Amino acid sequence: YTTMVYRAPEMVDLYKRYTISVQVDVWMLGCILFTLMFYRHPFQEESALAISNAAYMIPDNKFSAKLNKLVHWLLALNPSDRPTSAALVDLL
Repeated sequence: YTTMVYRAPEMVDLYKRYTISVQVDVWMLGCILFTLMFYRHPFQEESALAISNAAYMIPDNKFSAKLNKLVHWLLALNPSDRPTSAALVDLL
């Protein structure tokens, strides 16, 4: 169980039939990184529909393209498109 804004799309829309796995934690990490970068949650004022479609906008910013791409990767709609924890460790 989690707070709604931290739930991954596979937890919000069960009809998509994505497997609920550790990739949920990767999604949550993306939410936390987004919040640290922009001082707001990517789905702070959005609905479950926005979460289930991974509909968020990255504001204009001065962060590196690599960091912006990491946020997009962590918040990928399909859990199989998100990085594994091993891939994240290798990235660091």
